[in-house]
Amino acid sequence: MTPHTPIRWTNAVSSLILAVVLGFIIWLSASNAALERTQYPRGSESTLPIALENLGEGLIVTSGGDQRVTVDLLTDLEGRARLAPDDFLVIADLAGLGAGRHQVQVQVSRSPLAPNFRLLEWFPNRISVEIAEAKEIELPVEVVISDPQSVGVDYQVDLPDVTPKTVVLRGPSALVDSVERVVADVRLSGASETLTRTVELSLESAAGTLPTNDIELSSNEVVVIVPIGQRPGYSTLTVLPDISGEAELLDGGFWISSRTTSPESITVGGDREAIERMSGVVRTEPIDISDFNEDTTRTTIERQVRLVLPDNVTPSRSDRVTVTLEIRTQDSSRTVEITPTVVGLQPGLRIAENGIVPATTDVLLRGPILELRDLDIESVDAELDLEGLAKGTHEVPVTVRQTGNLVAESIIPSRVSVTIEEVQGERTLQLPVRVNGLPDETEATAEPRFVAVTLSGPVPELSALDVSEMVATVVYNPDDPSVGLPTFTAPGTLTVARITPSEVIVRSYPSSELRTVVSLINAVGTADNLSSDLSATAVRIRIRVQEGAVPLDADDIQATVNTSALTEGNHLLPVDILLPEGYELIAVNPDRIIVTLIPKAES
Repeated sequence: MTPHTPIRWTNAVSSLILAVVLGFIIWLSASNAALERTQYPRGSESTLPIALENLGEGLIVTSGGDQRVTVDLLTDLEGRARLAPDDFLVIADLAGLGAGRHQVQVQVSRSPLAPNFRLLEWFPNRISVEIAEAKEIELPVEVVISDPQSVGVDYQVDLPDVTPKTVVLRGPSALVDSVERVVADVRLSGASETLTRTVELSLESAAGTLPTNDIELSSNEVVVIVPIGQRPGYSTLTVLPDISGEAELLDGGFWISSRTTSPESITVGGDREAIERMSGVVRTEPIDISDFNEDTTRTTIERQVRLVLPDNVTPSRSDRVTVTLEIRTQDSSRTVEITPTVVGLQPGLRIAENGIVPATTDVLLRGPILELRDLDIESVDAELDLEGLAKGTHEVPVTVRQTGNLVAESIIPSRVSVTIEEVQGERTLQLPVRVNGLPDETEATAEPRFVAVTLSGPVPELSALDVSEMVATVVYNPDDPSVGLPTFTAPGTLTVARITPSEVIVRSYPSSELRTVVSLINAVGTADNLSSDLSATAVRIRIRVQEGAVPLDADDIQATVNTSALTEGNHLLPVDILLPEGYELIAVNPDRIIVTLIPKAES
């Protein structure tokens, strides 16, 4: 071994110890960093009751035994989420304490299977507890009937039986000594047969009823049986209403759906043989319903009538009863043939000829026979809802609305085939004429400048046309340059029905003979209550100056749009040009503008 070996060994041990200490410090810091201070219980969590232990024999806690504890602790988020009341042991030790009021320390500890946490403090850490000497006695249960008069004179109430017959009371000596009797209060409520009730017990002293919170009972409830029976010489008879006129009621389309009497039975006394001949029933005076004829599906009739009793038999109470009859119309069914009506068809669409197959449907109606008998078939509303359906063939359900109290039980067929097509129509457009196929450096004009182009086809397509860019065209014919046949290519499924006029006069000139002028556009004929807004305020005009024409002044040209008889809204209108004598109009750009007419603001 060299002289330096002990020093090296000492340095190695020191380094090892330092590493262990630093590792422990780092682990402890990490553990503490993961713990958070929190409180239990919190919010809706179950509270922590205090367990009172080691209470001396012959003693009882009269106050302070129902207190709860709140605990502050350190734990991680996972442990906090798992906490439950069983994770805490909360104890107040009453060992050695006698009667009187005492301040007792509360002890809280962690139960063995609880999540990891560290207790910090708890509130309260001391509680005030009052202890008294306990006493235990056994008393009989007394049954008290609070409403004996509710039972009729024809019934008798015998002595009640109670189970258990006695109960044991335990509580503070002074309080137990004040109890004079244990009572089970029973209400008969007019019972006519033996009554069995489960009754809560009450404690009574000379001063009145005592609260049972501070006295423990061996049983808080008892079962009471009160024998009730009919007195000798009395009998109970069932009341039967005597109804006359039921045959006439049925002939009128009605029937009795319910009949009740109040009371349903009565007690009678008197001659024994006469009562026995009644065979347990008593009838009422006749109730005549033969003239019933109310226009309703359900009626309730209530009558007070006398009982029919022999002279030597009398009722224990009133000789009148209330009879209630519920009368309803008789139900039946009837099949009617209905032609469904169409609803919800979109604008521009129509039902094709023979487009509903089948055209009628059989509807089975069920309800009051009177309504079926007097039914006006026109009042039965069967519908085909075509909302949102386009052209084509569709399977559409038949919907029958309820008519009065009649309900459609079946619809045959429940669905029909409906063929929808577009409505055909015409629309006439005023379109400008363009001359195509001109030689170079040549311009031309058509007379008239506009032609009427009539298109035919589906109305929705006609209505949706944007005509602002549409023009009719004439192809320049060098062999006959003065005449042109206007043509137009119809968009979509539309076709050209006619163009008026079918011929136009074409005049062509070298571009060098033409000049361009600009003129402002004016709206003329606008109603007094409207103002106009033009999509263009000026036009470029190509003109030809004839020989001998006077020099042109700007005021000599009039560019106008005619708004006469037009109402509020947007209108595509041709621009009319008026030139002085000696000038010929060749072209206008734009030749149409959009005029918006809006109401004038009130001054």
